Amino acid sequence: MGKLTNFLFVIITFTLLSCNIEDGGELCGKSAVIDNSLFTSTNTNNYTITKAEIKDNCLIVKISSGGCSGNSWKLTLIDSSNIAESLPEQRFLKLALENTEVCLAIVTKEFSFDISNLQTTNSQIILNLEKWNQQINYEY
Repeated sequence: MGKLTNFLFVIITFTLLSCNIEDGGELCGKSAVIDNSLFTSTNTNNYTITKAEIKDNCLIVKISSGGCSGNSWKLTLIDSSNIAESLPEQRFLKLALENTEVCLAIVTKEFSFDISNLQTTNSQIILNLEKWNQQINYEY
């Protein structure tokens, strides 16, 4: 029984230590929402994007907005559901920030999103994130 317990302990420890945010999936956070009407109705005036990068299947963004701590913020990544037929293809994204904090401080917070559902049949796509001044190349 002791050898089995030790073996299970080693396997569980190895599994936990080998996981990180760059692996994609659930560790990235919520998946992108693909919804044209939500995309069209989303207001992007209540934040500034200070960082946007891809690691594996995760889009990592850092935003700044007015608030107390940012702990109550809810951020959603929304895709327009339109794919531009260029080479490579392009998708159009917005961030929707729900911020009910009424403090005067400027808070910066990082979020990550699983973007694997934005993949097409090609091996890469360009992501155009509103309020970010560069196209983001997503290779998969």
